[in-house]
Amino acid sequence: MGRLSLTRFCDQKVIIHNKQGEISCVVRLNKIKDNGSVVLTFEAEKDVKISREEIYKINFPR
Repeated sequence: MGRLSLTRFCDQKVIIHNKQGEISCVVRLNKIKDNGSVVLTFEAEKDVKISREEIYKINFPR
């Protein structure tokens, strides 16, 4: 698995897509809170599952 670190400002997006350019998910940085946490918005088709890491690990243990 590869890794990519990005810097985004509020309301900027990251597009997740396959090699053919078909979009799987759009992630937008909504807000940076005073405590340093961020609010992200995910836009994807209903068949694309989006999970927090801790929930993903429960559902798909390795």
